[in-house]
Amino acid sequence: MVGRMSGSPGLCSVPSEHGELGALAVLACLSLASTALASPTLSQRVTQIDVAFQTNQQALAQYTWQQQELITVKGSVKKQALYQVKPVPGGTPSRTLVGRANSQLSAVDETYAEQITGLAAGYAQPQPGRLAQLLNQGNVIIKPTASPNVVKVEAQGYLKPGDDVTIVFDNSANQIVSMQVASYLTDQLNMVHINAQYAQSAEGVNHVSTFTVDGLTGNLVIQEQNLNYQRK
Repeated sequence: MVGRMSGSPGLCSVPSEHGELGALAVLACLSLASTALASPTLSQRVTQIDVAFQTNQQALAQYTWQQQELITVKGSVKKQALYQVKPVPGGTPSRTLVGRANSQLSAVDETYAEQITGLAAGYAQPQPGRLAQLLNQGNVIIKPTASPNVVKVEAQGYLKPGDDVTIVFDNSANQIVSMQVASYLTDQLNMVHINAQYAQSAEGVNHVSTFTVDGLTGNLVIQEQNLNYQRK
């Protein structure tokens, strides 16, 4: 028979008169407690993602790669270009045009494309400790997905007040799967949606494979694909 220990009753204590039923209740309680201890806390999960961001950034600093860019306006292709990309310590990677760009963008659309590309670059670069700050402010939640090893982290106010960032993270692989952002330029009437899909290189580096920036106000969409990663 399982009874109460001397002193104050514990979390999983059951009066001895409940007999076998009480023993089963204690076992169930202990099982739940063990599961809770095995599951990482919200703070631990946020730290894990933050470290993964920074680790990827440090690994990518050893590489150069190419980036294919396609820009459409109202569904029509207006620009195609290929860039050579080099990481810049603590900053946005630099791009050098390879050959000539095939561009039919107007001056207005070119300026708008540069603006939303700059906005997207801010989200693509890791912000060390930012998720932890938002967590302390109550602006981060974690949701399960259909896969037991994958979680969805939702944060508000990541770079701008009122923006929404969703990071899909694979716990078992310790890798970022994707990032989706709903942000804006000067105000929330100038909405910009950003979608980044991550992949693993042949050498195991987690990186952004495709990047889509949708400028809703200007009906302009930028699609970028990163490829041909080479160690320096």
